Parts: sequence; C-alpha cells; structure tokens
Amino acid sequence: MLPGMRAIGPDWRVVDGAPTAWFDTPSLIEGVALAGRIVELSSEIVVDLRPRGMRVRLDSHGHADPISAVARGLDLAANPAVLQQLPVFVRSLFRFPPQRSPVRFQ
Repeated sequence: MLPGMRAIGPDWRVVDGAPTAWFDTPSLIEGVALAGRIVELSSEIVVDLRPRGMRVRLDSHGHADPISAVARGLDLAANPAVLQQLPVFVRSLFRFPPQRSPVRFQ
C-alpha cells in the first residue's frame, strides 16, 4: 500500500480522501453489469469504467460492503493493488507582483 492510502476492508482504499476500489472485469459487458447494479444502490457513486476494469469512488464508507458483495455475486474480483495516489506539485517560475494593501482615505 502506498503512503497516504489506508485500507477499508480487503477491497477498498482511501485515495484522495475518498473510499475507492478497483474491480477487474474481463470485458466492458461485465463492467456495465456491475455499474448497473452499483447505480441501483446509489446514483451518487462515481464509476470509471475501462475495458479491463472499473474504479468506484464513494462519498462515504456506507456502500463499500454492499458493492463488494455485488461484485463477488457477479464473480468479479477487487484488485486494490491497481489503485494509485500520485501527488502533483506545480512550481511557477514567474513572480507575481506583491499584494498591495488597499488605499484608505481619511
């Protein structure tokens, strides 16, 4: 597990502050079947469907176990090793003018 990530059960990791899981899918058809079942649980869940798998992000831990159960029921396995957290820092070479204090009239 990468620094900054923590586990929520065997299938889920907290990535960028959100419970996240990756489920391997043999094809888009199986991924769509899982996505359809997930949307039945809640329309607030974010699903990123790819040809070989699906990333699922939750706004809370509440749906983690039911989604894992649905995936297992469809014979789809979670693969938390796929999840990554990549911090990005941008450094600017430009210097911005200093902040000016507001002009006050007396």
